[in-house]
Amino acid sequence: MRPLSAAQLCPLATAIFKAGPALLSVGALLLAWELYARFSGIKPTTLPPPSRVLEQAILHRDALMQNAVPTISATLVGFACSLSAAFVFSVLVDFSHPLRRAIIPVFIISQTLPLVAIAPLVVLWFGFGLAPKIMLVAFVTFFPMMVALVQGYKATEDDIELLLRSMGASRWRVFLLARLPSAI
Repeated sequence: MRPLSAAQLCPLATAIFKAGPALLSVGALLLAWELYARFSGIKPTTLPPPSRVLEQAILHRDALMQNAVPTISATLVGFACSLSAAFVFSVLVDFSHPLRRAIIPVFIISQTLPLVAIAPLVVLWFGFGLAPKIMLVAFVTFFPMMVALVQGYKATEDDIELLLRSMGASRWRVFLLARLPSAI
């Protein structure tokens, strides 16, 4: 029987060792920020040190948590709406080349619009409720998800598709059995 290695004896130590460079980088950044904020003469209202930010976050944790719930809810609902729409449009684009040529340029143009230009219009049209927040999250996340799905469909191995077609699978069955799993 072989003795256990250090990694097997202490998985926590292995995880810390792997995360070490990232943790050191974040620590160095926070230290530099703290030192700069304290000794540069910059106003604390302009750039508060991280220790002050943490202190205020702990002091006002109830208000932060109270406001975090609606923010997280809007984010999750917006993401779910975006994922649903991206899936539907990616399937349509995958099955219809004329539709692809018609829709993709519109989506690409929509991505050139800066969010800071769109957000005030959305608030003006739909108010300050939950709906505009959901719409903005969906707008930001829709295109990357749709593109990722379409690229995933295209990444399906040709041999798998040819095999399914040789067995008499319809285009829809090929999509369900090969292209969709490839995208996921």
